[in-house]
Amino acid sequence: MRLAKRKYRISIGWKLTLTYLLLVSAPVLTIGTFAYLLSLHSATERTKTSIDSSMRQIHDNIDLKLAEIKRVGDQLYFDMPLQRVFRTQYTEVFDVYEMTEKTLKPSFNYALKLSGSTLLLTIYSKNMTIPELNPHLLDAPLQNQFGSNYALVNLRNKNSELFSIDRIPLYELVWTQVDNDKQLGNISLLRRMNDIEQGFTDIGLLRVIVKEKELFAPLSNQLLGAGARLFIVTNGNEVLYGERSGITEEEILHGSGKYIRTSLPVLSLKGELVALIPIKELHRDARNVWKLTVIVCLTSFLLLTVISILFSGYFSRRVNKIRFALDVFRVGEFHKRIHFSGKDEFNDIADSFNHMASTVDGLIHEVYVAQLKKKESELEALQAQINPHFLYNTLSSISQLAKMGENEKLHDMVFGLARYYRLTLNDGKSMISVKDELDQAETYLEIQRVKYGNRIKLYWDIDEAVYSCRTIKLLLQPFLENILKHAFYGESIGIRVVAVLSGEDLCFKIIDNGVGMDREVLESLFTGERETGGYGIRNVHQRIQLQYGDSYGVQMLSRKGMGTGVLIRIPSQRIPMEANLRSNR
Repeated sequence: MRLAKRKYRISIGWKLTLTYLLLVSAPVLTIGTFAYLLSLHSATERTKTSIDSSMRQIHDNIDLKLAEIKRVGDQLYFDMPLQRVFRTQYTEVFDVYEMTEKTLKPSFNYALKLSGSTLLLTIYSKNMTIPELNPHLLDAPLQNQFGSNYALVNLRNKNSELFSIDRIPLYELVWTQVDNDKQLGNISLLRRMNDIEQGFTDIGLLRVIVKEKELFAPLSNQLLGAGARLFIVTNGNEVLYGERSGITEEEILHGSGKYIRTSLPVLSLKGELVALIPIKELHRDARNVWKLTVIVCLTSFLLLTVISILFSGYFSRRVNKIRFALDVFRVGEFHKRIHFSGKDEFNDIADSFNHMASTVDGLIHEVYVAQLKKKESELEALQAQINPHFLYNTLSSISQLAKMGENEKLHDMVFGLARYYRLTLNDGKSMISVKDELDQAETYLEIQRVKYGNRIKLYWDIDEAVYSCRTIKLLLQPFLENILKHAFYGESIGIRVVAVLSGEDLCFKIIDNGVGMDREVLESLFTGERETGGYGIRNVHQRIQLQYGDSYGVQMLSRKGMGTGVLIRIPSQRIPMEANLRSNR
């Protein structure tokens, strides 16, 4: 679990980077959003202002065109000689001819000159004595190449209710499509002809016919942008003019979700100028603003991200340097020091760490040296406790041999004792080679053979690989002495000595077929509860743990009447080559 946590942990560098990015992205997003909304509002307002301006220009141009047509109608309406013509009842052909040539035609021609548009001036007369002029022109389309013209028609010949004078309000002008206007693409201005001198009595109907495309030429959809549509709608919700393909009447009159509807009243038409602007066209500039805002925000974010990574990298490198020094400090290497340039908090931390490391290093060195000296003193004290004990027993045996006159045995025992102590002293060193330790054990047994003779049956099982290792001295002798002193019974005793490498450990085994011991006696050898028969064993066990630690030491297994087995386990430590050569010599 500890490894898993370490695997998924987030380093301080990434934490700083993520923190900086959050701090950076918040104002960038806030400012970007505010700038976009502000720009969107500004762009939308500019578009609306531009549309309103174009609408106003179109409205003014239409008003000019309508005023021009109205001026033509006014000329005929207020022409007093013409009114007298329509008031007079003619009986003579000459009078009719004279009236036509001197009054009717000049009045029509003069009125037509007031407009540059192609018009058809028509008067529907109630005076049946006045002959009709050009009535066939009412059924023919207006053509620019033939220019403007006029017609005079007897009102009684028009039975349609559309030409009823009563449907035209007094003193008002009505723009509408009557008769065949829709088929021919025309629109008509209708006005009652009144006899001003005779109390505004009705004398006829004035109709000025003009082509829709010419009258509403200012209605150019391109002026409002792609997809925009312009319409002329009367107050009675009648669509007089406009390109209606793909658009319903409901959308024209009330707008829809796809279009924004804007309008301006056209008083002369008693209607309004309606514009349908696609919403996507209205937001066209907003899309450009959005793209620009995104580019600016992304550029700012990337730039600030790079700056954040550089700053977080700068701080994380310093933190990692401190962490690395602490890791080294944790494993026991106190020589590591930290140095930072500058006079900031990191420099203060480095100074404090260096002072702490120096202090701890000094204290540990003092404690370590003191512990080494203490351990060496304890080892030497334990070692010194064994030698006098063995020396006392051997000298006692020598004394007995001297009394008995056993000079040959006395010589062998003294010679063996000298060789034993030469190996034991080892120039005052507590560590010897395994070979010397085995030689020392063999010398001890040779000394004991002088006393016991062939009653000791000895078996050696030594792995030659152990000769290159070293050990603390006097490991085996106390156990051999304990066997001869406490385990011997009968005529003889068998002792087997084994030395072998087991993994990273060096193992000595001493096995005998002596009297053995029960569990309580065996445990008392290590606890010190017995006053005799266990001192040397405890001594060896304590020296091993002092030298190598508590995971090493002596283990024993014994059974009453069957014998005892001893396992001595220490770490395998190779001896230097030069020391090994000297030991072999």
